[in-house]
Amino acid sequence: MVNDENLLFIEGNGALASQYVTKIMEIYNQYRWRASQHASSAGPHWSGLADDDKWQIGVPSADDHAKANDKRRRRELDFWFGKG
Repeated sequence: MVNDENLLFIEGNGALASQYVTKIMEIYNQYRWRASQHASSAGPHWSGLADDDKWQIGVPSADDHAKANDKRRRRELDFWFGKG
C-alpha cells in the first residue's frame, strides 16, 4: 500500500485557503461516508441526491437527522475556518 503525504502552507490569501479546505473536506467526507456505509449493512442506503435543502446546516426545514449532525458539522467548519 502506498501512502503519499502532502503539505501545503497558504499565507496571506484566506480566500484561496478556504477553497482548498472546502475541497479537502468534500473529498474526506465522501470517503468517510463510503466507509461507514460499507461497515454498516443495517444503516440507511444512499438513494440519490436530495432534491430539497433539508440536508444543509441550519435550514429551518431540516429533518431530525440533519439537525442532529449540525453540532459536529459546525465544529468542523469552525476548526477549518479558524473560529472559536
